[in-house]
Amino acid sequence: MAEVVDRHCESGWYILKLEDDTDELAKKTGTYAGQLHGGYVTTDNLPEQYRQVGQKVLVQLELNSSYGPRCVATNMLYPVVRVIEVCGTRADK
Repeated sequence: MAEVVDRHCESGWYILKLEDDTDELAKKTGTYAGQLHGGYVTTDNLPEQYRQVGQKVLVQLELNSSYGPRCVATNMLYPVVRVIEVCGTRADK
């Protein structure tokens, strides 16, 4: 699960906060949970309908080492990811 936190320093880039639910996922499925377990990442291919700040989205991600946002030195840089698939959303309770 990821929450859209804000736009990033370059147009079209968004910061996502990942919820660390890997232990729960691994126990349920018995499979490897992946490299990204929590914290913040940035992406430029989040579908437009999910770009609202506060939106919680269930996504599959992969690390993107090909390119990233161009930011001035005062911006925080986060790992760059690609959204592989949007699996659903969750409204705040």
